Amino acid sequence: MIARFLETFFRYKLLILLPAIITPLIVVPFAFLLVKPYYETTAGLWVERPSYVPSSDDWNRYVTPAQNQQQRLTELLQTRTFAEDVARRTSLAPLLQTNEGKDDVYEYIHKVIYPQPTGTKLLSIQVRAEDPNLSMEIVQAVVAAFRERSANERMTQASSAIAFYEQQVKDSEDKANQSRDRVRRYITSNPRLAAGDPTSGAASAARPNLPTSALDPQLSEMTKSLENDERDVQRLRDLLEQARFEASAALDGSDSTLQVLDPPVFPVRAQRERRRLLIFPAAAVAIGGLISALLLVSLTASDRSVRSTADLSAMGRVIGVVPRMGLRRLPRQADPDTTRRAIAFVAWTALPALPAPRKAG
Repeated sequence: MIARFLETFFRYKLLILLPAIITPLIVVPFAFLLVKPYYETTAGLWVERPSYVPSSDDWNRYVTPAQNQQQRLTELLQTRTFAEDVARRTSLAPLLQTNEGKDDVYEYIHKVIYPQPTGTKLLSIQVRAEDPNLSMEIVQAVVAAFRERSANERMTQASSAIAFYEQQVKDSEDKANQSRDRVRRYITSNPRLAAGDPTSGAASAARPNLPTSALDPQLSEMTKSLENDERDVQRLRDLLEQARFEASAALDGSDSTLQVLDPPVFPVRAQRERRRLLIFPAAAVAIGGLISALLLVSLTASDRSVRSTADLSAMGRVIGVVPRMGLRRLPRQADPDTTRRAIAFVAWTALPALPAPRKAG
């Protein structure tokens, strides 16, 4: 089978090799025209977490700070709100007036921005656009919008936490005041329990200092409830002070969390994506080779030439086979005797035929 493929290949080698040669020659110029040049602008953000900023947030502790910020920025770019916020800061703002323009802006912003961490704390934001001015505008807008978004998120979280704890403190204080008023009304209605009043500053010296449970079990339960309410008030006040401290620390550290370490530089030289330039020729070579292989298989399958007795068995009955006559192999280097015999043979054949000798009388 391999011999048939080789014979077919050498018989139609130009026809078989033609697709593998013509396809790359056609695809490469089109690939060079399709891969348009772009201008790349890069900004480097240094992600630093101050020691006084609380670490109990939604960050993944198993990845680097730069990877955390890269994930946040990638998720924000998936939203139309953030993409439109970036576009409003650039020359693409007029396109946001129509729904079709918003869709085009969202797809374009999502396509030209490439955030990637280049270290433990360094986050690079790359923008590739056909216009150098637009590339510069987009990278500046992304950095500004991302930093502003981070600061707003911290402020919103801090405000929400403070408001929540303030409401909790107010509710617990109201509950504690109600418990305190209930105890005072109960003691007022029972003058004999005035000595055990937990709300009074000092006990009466005339009565022994007995526990409240010994005087009145109901008063004992009310006193325990009052003590629990006061402990809840104190606990919530501590949490409120901690939330205020964390909020102020986070807001003060928001500027230092994302620092522009490498400001964007205006691009002056156009570039082409080498990966795509290499993919198209490689794909053309692969497709051309596949076409050549299919052509070789089809030509081999359609060839009905007879090369052995096995090929004749399907066509009819084989009666006999003529043996193949092989030529005798001559030595590559002739010895002196062989040369002399060859010269003598040539000279003898060149002489004219001599007459036969006559017989005497």
